[in-house]
Formats: sequence, structure tokens, C-alpha cells
Amino acid sequence: MKTFHITKENLLKWYFEEDYTEESKSIKDGLARLVIEQLFDKNCSTITTTDIFENCNKEAIKLSYLEEFSDEEEREASQLDFEYKIILI
Repeated sequence: MKTFHITKENLLKWYFEEDYTEESKSIKDGLARLVIEQLFDKNCSTITTTDIFENCNKEAIKLSYLEEFSDEEEREASQLDFEYKIILI
């Protein structure tokens, strides 16, 4: 199994800047709902980068956001034809 790495900064860039599918919009809406629910329940909200990473569709991350690829790589991780995992660093 191949391992790739993504920094917190690159994860957040991908998560909030890429608006390419209905799924990505739905995921962002889900995060917003979670924050609002926490505000109602506890009067405060805490979401970490790790929380976002654990709940995102890692296969949708563009390879250009991973440390091992160049900025020009536009494919998504799901297009890789071998087994892999992505680790947040």
C-alpha cells in the first residue's frame, strides 16, 4: 500500500477552495450544520482540522494537494489504480 501525505494547510485549501461537485457542497453544508448544532447545544463549537480530514471524502482530494505530487496534477486520488492511504501531517 502506498502512503501519501497532506498538510493541514493543503487539506483546508482543498476543502474550502475546491467547489467542483454537488458532493463537496453537501460535505461543506454538513460541516456548517454540525457547527450550528453545537452552538445550539453547547453555546460554542469546536471543529479541528483532524475532524474535517476524518469526515471528508479522501478519494476526492486532488493529487496536487498531496505532498508527493506536483502542483500540475489535476487527477483525484480516486483515479489512482493501486491501493493507497492519505495521512494528515
